Amino acid sequence: MRFASDDVFPQQDTVLEMLASVERRLADGTSIEWGVTLTSQARLIGTCGLHGFQPNIGSAEVGCMLARKVWGNGYMKEALTAVFQYAKQELRLLELRADIDERNVRSVHLFLALGFRQDSKTLYTRKL
Repeated sequence: MRFASDDVFPQQDTVLEMLASVERRLADGTSIEWGVTLTSQARLIGTCGLHGFQPNIGSAEVGCMLARKVWGNGYMKEALTAVFQYAKQELRLLELRADIDERNVRSVHLFLALGFRQDSKTLYTRKL
């Protein structure tokens, strides 16, 4: 959570509030969030999603988190590739944005490898 925009959740009630917020945003169309799982073990190892939709320009922001113990295995690259395909084919988006803390070197490298370009200190974009 070092580079996440939210603080670490201090108690279980905070997690429940966050999950309720995810449900509300999905229902009102302002966010889509997927769990990233290891199918062989049927356990959650991260999340990725689309939010901050700008329908007038066909754009959305991408966000993701992955458990540290599974870093370096290509799981998030695989998950984000599927999200990008969904964004293009199902949502007909034209561009994705990612706001990445400059100290998060692993994420910067991942998004650059996935075809994003750096537009400012922390903003990355990719045409679909």
